[in-house]
Order: sequence, then structure tokens, then C-alpha cells
Amino acid sequence: MRTTVTEEQITAHADQVRALVADFRTHSRALVDALRAAGIVAAYEAHEEYDGEVHALGSRWSVYLHDPHAELTSAEGVVVEAHLYRPDALDPGFLLAFARSRGMYDDVVALCPAGFVDMVAVLDTLEPGWQTLD
Repeated sequence: MRTTVTEEQITAHADQVRALVADFRTHSRALVDALRAAGIVAAYEAHEEYDGEVHALGSRWSVYLHDPHAELTSAEGVVVEAHLYRPDALDPGFLLAFARSRGMYDDVVALCPAGFVDMVAVLDTLEPGWQTLD
């Protein structure tokens, strides 16, 4: 599938996209920190059972770990798919799922009718180097 979003459309929504990226990274960092503090990551790495929920950012989050990611869903329905070892890493699909579930980024979601491929174009334009984040 080819991208449907234009550079002009991306530029017109740059502030909203940057706010989305910052919000996602804030959530991702805080949630990975909470998973580590609760011993959930250590238990997972040791192949032991782990608690299926964590409290962070003023909410209760259900936890599903699948290396190297954690899928977390808040009681309010916000979904964050965070990289356990690089919480600032961006995945276009995960970022778009967060935007949809957060309910604050409808313009960014509308900017990406082709989903993943459009979000790749958005990130390529506004977050150069996003694929090589260390």
C-alpha cells in the first residue's frame, strides 16, 4: 500500500504530531519505569510469573509482555505498546494505536487513512532518524 498523506498535510499538522510523539514517549517511559519498579520486567526475564497489572500515571494498567515489548492498557482504554529496553523507540503502528486510544489526536489519526504507511511518512518527515533510535 502506498502512502496517502502529502508533505503539505504533514507540515500543517506538525505541532499535533510532535505533541503525540512527546505524549507517547512520556507514557512509554513512565510505564516501563513502573514495570521495572514493580519487578515485573525482572520476573518476565527470569521466565517467572508476573503481576498482570501495574499502577502508573494515575491509572491501573493491564500488562502483557512479549519480548521486547509491553502492551499496556489503562482502565480508561488507552493502549501503549512500549519497548522494554528502549522506551523512546517509535513504531508507526504502535504510535497510531496510542493516538486512536488516547482520544486527543483525532487530526493525526485522520491524517493517516492508510494507517501504518502514512504514519511512516509522517515520522520520516517530522522525526528524521526515528528508525535508528538508540
